[in-house]
Parts: sequence; C-alpha cells; structure tokens
Amino acid sequence: MKKALLVLGALFMLSAGAAYSQDEGDPLAVATYRKISSKILNEERTIAVSLPYLYDRLGKRYPVLYILDGEDLSLASFIGMARFFSPHKIPEMIIVGVLNSNRNRDLFAAKVDGLPDTDEDGAIRFLDFLSRELIPYVDTHYRTSPHRTIYGQSAGGQFALFSLLTDPEVFDAYLASSPVIGYSDQVMLNKAEAFFQPGKILNKSLYVYYGKTDYRSVTEKIPLLESIISKNPPQGFAWKIKAVDGTHVPRESFHELITMLYPDWSPVQRPTIIPSQGELLKGEILSARIIGGPDPVHYTVDGEEPSARSPVYAGPIPIDRATTLKARSVRPGLQETRTTEAQFKVIDRLRPSRKARAPRRGLRFRYFERQNFQLPDRIEGTPKKSGLVPSIDLGIRDRSEIYMIEYDGYIKVPKSGRYRLTLRSTSAKFFLDQDLVIACDGLAPQETARDLCLESGYHPLRMITDCLLEPSHVLELFWEGPGIGRQIIPAQAFYHERSDAGPVPLEAGAKDDKILSDHKRFDIKRNMKTFE
Repeated sequence: MKKALLVLGALFMLSAGAAYSQDEGDPLAVATYRKISSKILNEERTIAVSLPYLYDRLGKRYPVLYILDGEDLSLASFIGMARFFSPHKIPEMIIVGVLNSNRNRDLFAAKVDGLPDTDEDGAIRFLDFLSRELIPYVDTHYRTSPHRTIYGQSAGGQFALFSLLTDPEVFDAYLASSPVIGYSDQVMLNKAEAFFQPGKILNKSLYVYYGKTDYRSVTEKIPLLESIISKNPPQGFAWKIKAVDGTHVPRESFHELITMLYPDWSPVQRPTIIPSQGELLKGEILSARIIGGPDPVHYTVDGEEPSARSPVYAGPIPIDRATTLKARSVRPGLQETRTTEAQFKVIDRLRPSRKARAPRRGLRFRYFERQNFQLPDRIEGTPKKSGLVPSIDLGIRDRSEIYMIEYDGYIKVPKSGRYRLTLRSTSAKFFLDQDLVIACDGLAPQETARDLCLESGYHPLRMITDCLLEPSHVLELFWEGPGIGRQIIPAQAFYHERSDAGPVPLEAGAKDDKILSDHKRFDIKRNMKTFE
C-alpha cells in the first residue's frame, strides 16, 4: 500500500512540477494560485487553491484542508492523494496550500538561537492572519462548510500544535508530521500543561505522526507532550500520537494522518425522491417520500436550494400544488450531497388514451449487438434480430454485454386515475405517450418513479436499454394505481398494433411470426391463448 501511495504521489508531483509559477490565476495543474494582501503581516501572501472534482457544477459545500509549506512540490502529491481517496475513504475537500514568505518567522513558536528571523510573536501574528484574513477570504470566495483542518510537517507541525494550544477554535482538526517542538519546547510544553486541565470539554481532533529515528527535537519532546495529554484528556477530544519506523517526516505521513482523522468514513448517500416527477389533478394531494442513508436529509418545497438550516425530512410530504421539491443529505460540517429534485405539476385532465389499430398481445422488439456513447431516444440501423415478446424481458438477448434493445407497443391502463410507474435498471429510457417519462443511468441498478394521471385505454410506449459491461444489468417496469398494488406490469397489459405488412420479421432462420420469452419461442397462433 505504501509503495502504491508513493507512486501515486510521484505521478502528481511530476504532473505539477512544470507549472509552479506564482502569478495571479496561474494554474498549478491541480491548484490555482491566489494572492491576498495582509494588513496583519503587512505583506502580500500567496495561496494555492485546489477545488474538488465538478465543484462548479454540483453546488455543494466542502470542508477545507489548509496545508502549510504550500510552495513545496509535495503539495501536488498531497492534493493527488486526497482526490484519489475521496469520497470513498475521506470526504471531498477544498485544499488550500499556504505558501511561505518567511518560514522561520511564521512557524516557530519562540525565538530560537541560531535560526534567523525567529520571533516570539511571529507565530501569533501568523495565526491571526489565518483566522482573521485567510479563512474569511476562503469562506467568502468558495462554498465552504464549517469544518477546517490544518496539516503541517516539521516546523509546520509545530505550528499546527501551537495553533491548537493557542486558539483551538480556528480549526477543528490538527494534523502534525514530525513536529519539531524541541526548538520551542519550553513554550510548547508550558502551553500544553496550561491547556490540558481537568474537566475540559474539547470537540477537536489531534493526530501526530513521526519516525522512531526522527530528530531529537521530535523523539525526545513528543513523548512529553503525550504524557501531558494522557493525564487530562478533554471530553470529546479525539487524539493519537504514533511513532513508526522511519526518520524525519515519514513519507506516508499525509496519508496516515488524513485516514486517522476519518477512520470509519463512508460516502454520504444522495437522497432519492419518490416519485422523481409527478402530476396530479386539481384538488388531489400527492404524497412524496424521500429515501436517504443514515445522515439527515434536508429539503425545501419552494424550489430553493436546501441547506443544513432547511427542514429535516421526517415523513411523507403532501404535495397539493405545482412545485419543485429539493433534497440533499448533510453530514454536519463535513460533507453534503448534490441536490436531488422532483418537479410536480397540476393538470386539468387525464392523459388521453389512444386508439390502437387491431391491438394484439405482446411488444415489438429490436435487438442490436453494439454500443452507443450515449443511450439514444431511438436506435437507428438494422437490428441483429427483431420480433415480439409478451412483456419487457431481457431474455431475448444473445449475450450479457455490449447490446441494445428497443421495445415498442402499447400499455393498456385498466382504470382511469393516477399511476406510479417505477423503472428499475442500470441504463434505460422509458417513453409513454411520446414523452420521456423515466430515465435510469448508473453503475448499479436504480429505481426511478414518476406519477402520471392516465385515462383508461391504450397508451403508446417505447423502452430503450443498453448494457456495456454491467453484469448486474436489469430491466423491470412496475406500476401501482387504482385497485393495483405495486407489481411488475404483467404481460396482459402490453399490446402492439398488427401491421398490414404482415408478421414482424425475426432473426435469420425463423419461419413464423413468434413471441420470444425466457429463451423460448412461442408461436403466436397456437400460444396467444395463454396470455388471454
């Protein structure tokens, strides 16, 4: 695992190494430089900002990770690892690399003999810059959530500890690799003694990682810090100090520390609204449900974007007017999903049925062994085979990958009213009355539902599905409505128009007009009675 991390980090460092200019707005391949004028430090400071994938499109808010020594090439490696492991092992984050202008002045907690520019107040001023200028700048210019983490190594690790002991409210989590507190041990250990007092409540996190053959300023002083914390660990304080085989700033430090911070992380589940769209007649009430994971689901019914301040879903939501219901899951301060929305409209009358010409049981199908980049609304070209099936059935396929199927016909609605149609598939489009009413597109089977107000009788349908490499590909169409509980739509409800041109052609070698189902052929004339 460590070898894989090193290779991954090296690749990201190589990709970014040629782009390390510091001009305003210049790309760093994985980040963009920004400049901030600091009144506290009386100078202009540079930061490198890396945004999560699809940041501009999803509208989500993200926690922020501040990385010290941002001019170091390892910043690209850290960003690469964070992107690689999110959102499955760690949350997606905005990453801000803080570049140095005078490293000794800013990162050391006291004046150190032999180290130029160290100053007793330097770290205090730098912490003020972070809390009063940099963090407000980032919060103003980017969509941030309240959770902030600081990562530092060597002198940067010392500063991370210093910031915790000086003003613990600036950050929520503190990650330190090989913090050289021995250079300022009197200040740092005195601060720790005063900070970790009995009865303290501190909902913060501290993780320290260093090498067993590290500098003496680390190996001799960190155990003293660990002893101080162990005597009076605050309530709610998550912490761990770990020494490993290795020297100063072990190469796997960033990965180990960031996964210590999120040991049991799982992605936040995007909520599903049932139905995903709906229509209701005037005077009716439609009941909408939201299905999510263990995290709170916040919603709005006025079209506004939901946030952590929006109502939390607790049960079915009555819909009695045209509106847009929006929902998103929120893990407080850490992660939120993109918005799921469902549009509802009020209609004056039922969708009218159509007159079908000489309707016969079964659906027409066309089967292709090819793949389009995107699932089309209609499949063009000559199929490998075509014919009739009693219902929507994947049994007509000749292989389990790289195929496309189109079904055409009618669905016969037994009684007028509102029906909930649910499509379960990995990749499919369902058209009813020439309208695209449901679409599924995912790596795993998903259910998408829509409520439609249908007049009894025949309604034209078309279903298109494809499969590239998904072994779990399924295709199931359910309904529920007046007098009908949720069920897969039975074969008795599917029809096609009999063509004047004669029987529908089947694959090469077929002699009669037939219905295909469950890998068997049924002669229409002899077997149609089984569907009546």
